[in-house]
Amino acid sequence: MKRKSIFAFISLMMCVAFCSASCTNSGKPAETAQTGEEIGSVTSLNDLLSLMTDDLSGEKSLDDLVKGFKAQSAAIKSYWQQNHQNEDETNMVNTVFGELKALADSLAGGSTADMVMSGEISCAMNRYQTASEYCEKYSDNPLYQEEMRDWLQLENGLNDFYSNLAQAAYWQGSIVNVIISGAMNNIADLRQQDYSQLFKGGKAAECPMPIAEARTNLIQEINDARSVENDEGDEDFDKVLKALNESGDKVVELLDKWLVSRNKLCESLGIAESHTAALIDSFSRRIQEIIEN
Repeated sequence: MKRKSIFAFISLMMCVAFCSASCTNSGKPAETAQTGEEIGSVTSLNDLLSLMTDDLSGEKSLDDLVKGFKAQSAAIKSYWQQNHQNEDETNMVNTVFGELKALADSLAGGSTADMVMSGEISCAMNRYQTASEYCEKYSDNPLYQEEMRDWLQLENGLNDFYSNLAQAAYWQGSIVNVIISGAMNNIADLRQQDYSQLFKGGKAAECPMPIAEARTNLIQEINDARSVENDEGDEDFDKVLKALNESGDKVVELLDKWLVSRNKLCESLGIAESHTAALIDSFSRRIQEIIEN
């Protein structure tokens, strides 16, 4: 596969991407050890955004997930108290997320920087919802703990691979940021849907293949993606290709690790493997989209 030449250059921002975040939480943040006063008064939407979108990239541990959820819950409550006095708290999260989504939608068709911010907002909402379901319902269950721990590692590995692939396929192009945004937030959105369907009794996603076949297809897509050529002898591009190859190997390693804990959890819940296969298949489709588009 040849590199695609794009003339405008914008420095790569490691971020996550735009997608529509569903607001299906109960609407009220969990009680936490942190309070709005401890994190500071959150008076504006910009203040809330800074706390919600802080440190979206990089690998997260289970402790990071729980601490982040508590801090964001406190921030949402503080913002609500400052801007929605005398209103019913029952729909607190849904109402605040409605404001955030409206802002994300308004930025989605703007400049590259606007689209990046739109993606960060949507990703933060998706991750909050997933963390909410885990922290409030499943964090004391060892099977859920193991699956979430391994997922967080896989998610980070996928983020790295998609980022490296976008840089390689669209070297020094302004579109790189947009592609990375779309790919990164797509993972957050797919996981949020997956978690809600899988663990809240919703209809499981269907996939016309077993997990083994979906895994094989993903590995093939990764290998195909790594066929990017350095046709100009650029040393910096060689570094990107090296990172692409290493991150591809890492995804396969982390995928297999996650599948062990994932299958244990699904077996305990009586959930068919088609649900997991559908999620893996979506990772393959994203690789195809980055290359073809």
